[in-house]
Amino acid sequence: MLARSIAKAAQQLEFTNYYVVQDGIMFHALTLPDQLPALKYLYYLRDFTITVPYFRRHGPWVEDALIRRADAVLTNTPYINDYIWQHQPKHSTIIGQGCVLSLYQAGASYSRPADLAGLAGPLIGYTGLLTTLRLDINLLLSIARQRPEWQLVLIGPEDDDFKKSALHKMPNVHFLGRKPPEELPAYLSYMDACINPQTINELTIGNYPLKIDEYLAMGKPTVATLTPGMDLFQDYVYLADGEQQWLEMLAQALREQDPTQIVARIHFAQGHTWAACAQLVYETITTIEKETSAEEQEVSARPTLA
Repeated sequence: MLARSIAKAAQQLEFTNYYVVQDGIMFHALTLPDQLPALKYLYYLRDFTITVPYFRRHGPWVEDALIRRADAVLTNTPYINDYIWQHQPKHSTIIGQGCVLSLYQAGASYSRPADLAGLAGPLIGYTGLLTTLRLDINLLLSIARQRPEWQLVLIGPEDDDFKKSALHKMPNVHFLGRKPPEELPAYLSYMDACINPQTINELTIGNYPLKIDEYLAMGKPTVATLTPGMDLFQDYVYLADGEQQWLEMLAQALREQDPTQIVARIHFAQGHTWAACAQLVYETITTIEKETSAEEQEVSARPTLA
């Protein structure tokens, strides 16, 4: 069904020669390269999906097959790119991660959201899914207990672990629930610092957190857990290794007054566009087409044995 839908769309758009970029779809697209007359097939891997329970049983062998079958594999971090090479790809390229940041305008004027009205003291914000698959509840508890004057503002839906956690009993931890995407910039604009307190596991160690670009696009000083996947952000984000560094770096972020750092963060985040990623995809296609052409010429030049 997926192949038929793509073929129909290609026909409607009058695409007679096209390339297929498969972005993270796994089980539904295992046979996709054989069902479409694409010139080249590229697989884009930007998360360790196979570590999620739903994918654990069949995900590893399916992903291995996709990587080996693809004419090129695209990744968003050096850590995931290193992982790819364990599966012997034909070609691999780091293209980064595109973000839609048009909503996140640091210079805009936002009305203070009503559910922030009664909060006094430094506001430290997190936006996104609150899940123990990715976040360290114990770290958040420790920060809240040791720095009661800091207000932790957690915006997003919660999994069962978060719903049952002692964080809900702490006066300086505020769960604001899910918000529409268009409202998030207003909340971030009133944060004194932003956080991504990841737990370190197979799922998070190499991932690219989109929320970091959103925080930086708003110019906010940001503290995140040190992981190999966060190396890309090391010049613009405080990367903390362990509870003590978290406390120290959050304090530093809250003291920060340098306007040049705000400008640098905004400029860095705005460079992470899908247009920039697409340009790297085009360059990858050009490279593999040249390699294919050279191989074909080499084969045609070989003498024929009578």
